[in-house]
Amino acid sequence: VSVPVIHAQDLDQGFLLLEHLGSEGFLSGDGQPIAERYEAAAELLAMMHGKAWPPRMEAAPGVVHDVPPFDRDAMLIEADLLVDWYVPWITGGPANGVLRAGYHKEWNAVLDRLAGSEYTLMLRDFHSPNIIWRAERSALDRLGIVDVQDALIGPAAYDVASLAMDARVTVSPEIERRTVAAYVAARRAAGAFDEAGFAEAYAIMAAQRNSKI
Repeated sequence: VSVPVIHAQDLDQGFLLLEHLGSEGFLSGDGQPIAERYEAAAELLAMMHGKAWPPRMEAAPGVVHDVPPFDRDAMLIEADLLVDWYVPWITGGPANGVLRAGYHKEWNAVLDRLAGSEYTLMLRDFHSPNIIWRAERSALDRLGIVDVQDALIGPAAYDVASLAMDARVTVSPEIERRTVAAYVAARRAAGAFDEAGFAEAYAIMAAQRNSKI
């Protein structure tokens, strides 16, 4: 996975001098998403999800980083943004206790269905603003990834939903379909893959992510 090289750092002051990966993104000159680039990014995710990612990683010599879990509590905190902000905007007042309790009940029932889902390193904001396209390179090295500092250990389907339903642009149903299909095809080619389990987790994570947006 191509990420910026750290040229210099001052961890005590919180400064990093990073490699510039480029300026070309995933959109055409008129702002339209380029399907082939989304497919390539999906294949990169498939490659990453085929590897083991321990929750404790060495970020630098002598610096160990514990990757937090994207657990039920974290998912509900994010999903609550819908009732915290959207409901008051629509109704003119805060969500009452009954509405909030019912909302939590339904979400907990849905999140129960993630039991047994594949969990992996979850980059969290894996979408067009954070992926650099480097046409002069080949294969997966054409993709440069930034904004990974908030990575968690969570459902593999989350980053696929983040990419295929890119919140920063209008993604057509056809590009979403092609993006997901590219991911599934790459996972199948690499070995055993629970496509039905992925499809359910994808729907759940898409709903959860869109609830906070």
